[in-house]
Formats: sequence, C-alpha cells, structure tokens
Amino acid sequence: MRVRKWMLISLLVLAMTTPPLCPAQGNGVLVEKLPLDNNSEVSRRCHSDLPTVHWVDDNTILIVYQIPPCNRNEPFKFGNTAMDIHGNTIASIDRDTSDSNFRHIEPGPNGGLLATSAHIVEVLDTHFVLLKSIHCEMTYCQTFLSADRSGFAICNEPVKDDCKYFRGPNFQQAMDEDFPGGFPLLDTIRRLHAPSAVKDKPVHYVVSNDEFWFFDAKGHAFRVKAGGRPEKLPSPASTLLNDHCGATISIEGHNRLLADCEDYIAFGDEMVLYDSKHIALYDVPSGRVLLNLNPGVVFTTILSPDGKRIAVARGGVLRGSSSVTIYYVP
Repeated sequence: MRVRKWMLISLLVLAMTTPPLCPAQGNGVLVEKLPLDNNSEVSRRCHSDLPTVHWVDDNTILIVYQIPPCNRNEPFKFGNTAMDIHGNTIASIDRDTSDSNFRHIEPGPNGGLLATSAHIVEVLDTHFVLLKSIHCEMTYCQTFLSADRSGFAICNEPVKDDCKYFRGPNFQQAMDEDFPGGFPLLDTIRRLHAPSAVKDKPVHYVVSNDEFWFFDAKGHAFRVKAGGRPEKLPSPASTLLNDHCGATISIEGHNRLLADCEDYIAFGDEMVLYDSKHIALYDVPSGRVLLNLNPGVVFTTILSPDGKRIAVARGGVLRGSSSVTIYYVP
C-alpha cells in the first residue's frame, strides 16, 4: 500500500495520541476493570507476555499467562487462574513445559475446564480438580465444545471423521447427533476445508440455518438471508484502510455477533508503523450495533457464551500494567 508522507505522519501522531481505551459507545453498558497486577497469582506473569483470556461460563474467566523464566530457551511455566467477573480468584495452577504431561488448559463443559496433553484429555472443575481422564489414542488431541456447552469432541484431524464425543455428568461417550446445536468451532473448520469452499472468499459466519454474515476487505458488514441478496449493515468497525475482520457468534442462541477488525500500515513483513483495533457488537435479529469500541491497540477480545459480556485483555508490555476490562451489554 502506498501512503503519502503527510498522511503517514498524521497516522503516526494519531496512533501515539489515541487514548489506550476509548469509552464504550451505547446505552446501558456497564464496565468493570480488573487490574491483573493486583492479583497475587497473575502478578507473577512475564510482563512482556500478553495474557490470554477465555470465558469458562457467563460469570467466570480463565487467565492464561507465562511466568518466569520469560525469554530464555529453556522450559517455562504457564500460569492458569480462574476468577469471577469482579476479579476474585477462584483457583490457580501452574503447568511446566518440561513435564511430558504438560497440558494446555481451556474452557470445558458444564462450567469446567479441559486439560490436554499428547494422548490424554482431562476434565477439570473450576478449581482444577480432576473429574475424569480420557485417553484419546491419537497423535495430537484437539478438543471442541458443543454449542450447548454440555459436552465436547476430541479430534485428531477435525476435517476427517475421527472425532469422539462425550457428554453427561460422567462424560460418557456419545454420538455426534446427540448435539443438535453442533460444535461451532469444529463446524467452522470443516466448512472452511470442505471441497466446495472457495479460496479468497469472505468467511461466512452462520447465525442460523437460513442466514449468514460476512465482511468485505474494508470491514463493511453484510447479512444474507435464505439465499437472498446481501444486505449492508451499519459498520462502525470499518476504516479507510484495508481491514482484516473476524467475528465471534454467541454460543447461546446465536443472537449476538462480535466483529473484531484490525487495520495497519507496515513496511515489509516486520516493521509495523500503525496498528489499530475496531470492535462492534451486533444484535443479530435486528442488525443493530449495541457497542462500539476503538481501543487503538492490539489486545485480546472474547465474547461470553450468552453474548452479553466482552472481556478485553491488555498486556503488560515493557513492564507496564495489565488488566481485563469487562463490558456488560444487557
């Protein structure tokens, strides 16, 4: 992309003077900021590492972060801390990468957690207590939550028919058809790798059996109903620059959609001169924008299962402060 010198200087000034977090735009939006450095567990993290945030359920978040040693070529530890939406710690646990049983921990069924290693998937409660251990007997275990969050699938290659399904209080083995809502992330992966998928075609975010949404290269939002023509929607996340937009659909009901767009100017592949995020939360039935954020910096944004809360994680780069800001949109 060719940029005039005066325009480039203006953008650089804008990037440096943009407030770290702009106020939420919308009616009835409640905001709560959780300073992670005040948490005795999370404050041990590597300050150069951006914490990852997951929603365990509508009222619980999981913070995953690296703890010292931070920048050495040797085994390091990941910290995992579950907390409520007011920042109160529920439980915390560390995992060492030097351990052959190192497990990646992520949200699991029924408000619990899933810990995966090379050949084992463990179901944990929010306090990291082991509920069940499953040998996946695969080269690499991948887990996917069901839409109703009551069960999960363990797959080796999601695009193949090699998944096993589990649900119920004791996580008995189940069938794919036992989950009428499917597995959102697994279903998306399969659609993208289907023989009929067209390369360079905008990603279709399916919100119902007869409706999907997509974004063009400028970040403009469109909806298509029952094979009709695309309907253009308000798109506060779009900019004058080319945008890369992704979206997350609320697991419960598919009635909220979070558009997360990023625009940037770079020289080559490494030197980034301008980088900015733009976020919009949509009400799917009406197509109305419920929340518009323009934080101006790169961070993690996660939509809660019910689509009413957005968790925004800010890392502590250069030993700066880190936090999770939660926006609640009734």
